[in-house]
This record gives sequence, C-alpha cells and structure tokens, in this order.
Amino acid sequence: MDDMILRGGPLRDRLKDDLKMRCDDLRAKGIVPALGLFRMGEKADDLSYERSVVKFMESIGVEVVISALAEDAPKPLAELVFFDLYSKRDIDGVLPLMPLPAPCMPLVERMLPEKDVDGLLGERSGFSPCTPEGALRLAEHYGLLAGGAKVAVIGRSALVGNPLAEMLRERGFDVAVVHSQTEDPFAVVKAADVIFSAVGKPRFLDGRYLRAGQTVIDIGVCDDGCGGICGDLDEKAASALGVRYSPVPGGVGLLTTAVLGEHVVSSCEQRRC
Repeated sequence: MDDMILRGGPLRDRLKDDLKMRCDDLRAKGIVPALGLFRMGEKADDLSYERSVVKFMESIGVEVVISALAEDAPKPLAELVFFDLYSKRDIDGVLPLMPLPAPCMPLVERMLPEKDVDGLLGERSGFSPCTPEGALRLAEHYGLLAGGAKVAVIGRSALVGNPLAEMLRERGFDVAVVHSQTEDPFAVVKAADVIFSAVGKPRFLDGRYLRAGQTVIDIGVCDDGCGGICGDLDEKAASALGVRYSPVPGGVGLLTTAVLGEHVVSSCEQRRC
C-alpha cells in the first residue's frame, strides 16, 4: 500500500544534499547565502512556516535574517523595514509571508525581481512560485506527467492555482482548471488522470470526484480539527479506490521549502560569484 503514497521526503533529501554542497562551495569563497524573511503579525501558520524555513535553510548552510513587525504596524514603518531588507547586497532573496495586511500588500510590487525567490512578481520575477514548482517537481519525480496525461488543477488562487496551471500549459498540457463556477466539477475532476488540488478545504476531495487509477498531488494545507494539519484529499476515500496521492503533511510542503532554498542559492551564485 505504501507505493500508493507519493512522499516528498526522498526528493527533498536529494535536493538538500545538492544544496548543501553548493553552499559549502560558496562558503569556501567567503560567501554566505542569505534569505531575508519579512513577517507582519504572529499568525500560527506563518510562524509554523517560518520555523520550517529556518530549519531547512540552516541544514544547508543558508543564513536567515528575520524582520518581523506587528500586524498593525504603520505602512511607513513596514515600508522602511521591508526596503532595508531587500536592498542589502548580502541578502540574496526575500520571502514576505503572504498575505501581508492589505495596506502593505503593494510593498511586494517594489521588490527587486532578482530577489523575488517565491515568484510573487509573476512574469517580472526571476523565479517561479515555490509551491507550484514543488508540486510539479514531485509529479515529475514519480513520472506522472507523461505525454497525453489529462490534468486538472482545482483552485485558481494567484499564489498557487493560477501559476501552476500556467506552468503546466507551458509544458504542453491541456489543463482543466476547476473552481467554484465550474459546471459539473465532479465530472471534470473524475475525467483527469492527474489532479493537483490547491483549495485549502479539509478532505473535500472525496469519492464523488475520484476513480480508480488517478493520482492526486495534494497542495492544500488545512486545520484537521485535532491540532494537526490535513490536505484537500480524503485519504481514506482515495485508498479505498486505489488512487495514488501525496500526503499532507509529508508531500508537497517538503518540496516547497527545498525549492525556496534552491532559489536562494541560485540567486546567490548569480549575484555574488
């Protein structure tokens, strides 16, 4: 049964080993790769992600500089702190924990494209968004995106669903994007061979949508109601139908952080070598 579960750990570990060697090479030249992390407020999910980012970056040799403000900090102060972070030469990438408070969201547009390591500037950015790229890396690692595969993306958020669909189209796939206005979403999803779900609604993707032989890359991160997290997928329903899937936790999330690390290291190599 374990071969039906597409774990992100093996690919994350491979990327981690490569990134550690690249960081060691940089440090031998006197260069320390660095990520600037900008946070406003203390939301539990932001703090959890911050901890995972810091832990991974430390494991490969990337320094993390955290600039944190209160959620209600005045915009002029936020602007000053954010500018100070992304303007430093020895900061190779900046990660604002999104979404920022509404008055401060325009700050992201002023970020330097070469330091936008999470692809928030869209086509202007030097990098693709980490979560969609991590989801694609996982699918490619398990050989899911063979020619002719029918692909569905559930959700069309600006940070995950839309960029993921565009990245799949760039690879030549005809992508069905499923959202709240989709007519007969059950039929559309059931027709797909590979499903990427990025909704953030716990276990909504159940037997009504699924059939035997499908694969689900679960990108949703949801409160499971018991103090932990779960994904969009009803894993029990998937297992009963013989659907392969990536788990939450233990799937795409591991690769999101690894891809972020790769972007920071690449930025450092491009800018400072």
